[in-house]
Amino acid sequence: MHEQQQGTGLATAAAIAGVIALLMLILTFGGLFFLALPLAIAAIVMGGIARRRVRRGTGDPRGSGRALLGSVLGWITTVLSLLVIALIVLVVAVLSSTDINSLPDVIQDQIPQDLLDEAENQLEDGIREQVPGP
Repeated sequence: MHEQQQGTGLATAAAIAGVIALLMLILTFGGLFFLALPLAIAAIVMGGIARRRVRRGTGDPRGSGRALLGSVLGWITTVLSLLVIALIVLVVAVLSSTDINSLPDVIQDQIPQDLLDEAENQLEDGIREQVPGP
């Protein structure tokens, strides 16, 4: 008995998910990476399943291109999302290790005094909360 070929719905869904994920990442300059990454992974999975069905003869060969498009765009979006995450981690690490007093005078002069006072007060409050009382 010959198996009936499945439609191209999964391949189309993979292509749409891949396009949306990449556009979401690019148009927000990486800001929506936390939404684009899962969508990209879904595009990779759906594209892989659709392509596997075509290779086995149970899927419609017309969907092969869309499945491949979804997988490729999914991988591109995944790599770009991981680069955005790495950049965020790098920026946070650099900023958390930067001492305001070690900045050049030109930069220090641009920081308003009330902002520096507020930061100093918050640091002192945080230190007082961590030190146990008598």
